[in-house]
Amino acid sequence: MKVTGIFLAALIAFCPLAGLSLAQESQPGSPPPVKLKSESTALTLSVVGTTLPIPLIFLAAAASGPGGDADFLAWAGVSSLAIGPSLGYFYADSKGRGWSGIGIRAIGLAAIFGGEGGFLSAAGAGIFIASTVYDLVQVKSAVRRHNLRVQEKGLAIVPVLSLQSKTIGLQVQFIF
Repeated sequence: MKVTGIFLAALIAFCPLAGLSLAQESQPGSPPPVKLKSESTALTLSVVGTTLPIPLIFLAAAASGPGGDADFLAWAGVSSLAIGPSLGYFYADSKGRGWSGIGIRAIGLAAIFGGEGGFLSAAGAGIFIASTVYDLVQVKSAVRRHNLRVQEKGLAIVPVLSLQSKTIGLQVQFIF
């Protein structure tokens, strides 16, 4: 009897800390909070990832010469231009869209450098610019889609104390 009293006293004392709800059996508890992604963070990652490589390209142009650091800086800057706009998609857990954007821009860059200034280079530049602008404009909607997905699904296990039936139990909620 004494052990039961100590157990009940401890249970009552720690109820607020454990999220214990005093409810009837038919009342659902609240689901656990979901951490949502920020649209502005995704856009910032994409914009910074897009603009940060530009100084590398200018540094490479200033230090131009055959071989050495200038070539490395140029390739690092140009390849980073293909990756930068997709950073917001990776943040928003839209990895498929992120990788496809990188692939499209890589094809555009290959056409730019392989076209030797002709129509192929112009088409590659158009593809590259269009893909970059599209990714920068659409990254916020990717975050919104992610936030809707994580709010739709969930699992909550909530301890419940029923005063009516004088029982303690666990309530499991599936949200889908």
